[in-house]
Amino acid sequence: MKIAMFTDAYFPRINGVAISVHSYALELTKLGHDVCVVCLEYTEKQQRNASFDEKKEDLNSPFKVIRIASSALIWSKEDRAARFDKWFYIKRRWTSLILM
Repeated sequence: MKIAMFTDAYFPRINGVAISVHSYALELTKLGHDVCVVCLEYTEKQQRNASFDEKKEDLNSPFKVIRIASSALIWSKEDRAARFDKWFYIKRRWTSLILM
């Protein structure tokens, strides 16, 4: 089965949602499902603070990860908001993954 998980919180952000999405995606992959996590892109500063290399981690993941361009929120230093002006990118990546 092909499964997509959409989330606004994923690594390098550490919280219950990010850990749950990652755990579910790993277990579903182990069961033989084709999993794709669609999540937000974080800044280099946020990645450094978490000692997390987004590109390296995404490539080593047993499931696919699509990162959406995002912007900072003025009321939260950690949270991000998707930039929906980049929706064409998501559609193109999604289509290429489905056809694989």
